[in-house]
Amino acid sequence: GRETPASAALWEMLLEPSTLTIDADGRIDMGVIESTYWTPWQQGGRMARARRPVRAPRATLPGRLPPDPDVRLALELLTAYRLQERADHLISMGDREEACAALDMSAERLALAGAARLAEEARQASLALSGGQEQGKVIALRALYGMRSHSPFYHLRRSRGGPAGV
Repeated sequence: GRETPASAALWEMLLEPSTLTIDADGRIDMGVIESTYWTPWQQGGRMARARRPVRAPRATLPGRLPPDPDVRLALELLTAYRLQERADHLISMGDREEACAALDMSAERLALAGAARLAEEARQASLALSGGQEQGKVIALRALYGMRSHSPFYHLRRSRGGPAGV
């Protein structure tokens, strides 16, 4: 069969509880996400726009429900990635101590997510950096790019028995 090209995007939304409304189906209406982007075509390309409402099911049970395991996994990995980006920025600013702290926190998040190899890479980067080794910068970048290129969410999700490629 013919494969359709696809891409994914991540949006962050800051939610103000007083602005949320409930629609007729009982879902929480959180707003609308709009995106304008370039789509390549065989004879050039064109601008396209996506506009989607963001709605979440309303919890009917009292109290807070635990997050879905896939949501928790995604948040752990996103937090780890952001901490590694922060470490890279701190390294470029010359703040090795804070960069090591960010790498250590990233390693903890990755370990909680079940990404032992990526967690170990972050720990090794922190150790090299804290030891004053110049290669610590390279190791830290390697850990960051390793997270980018290995798509850990899908691998970890599959290893937990979740559907792949969703």
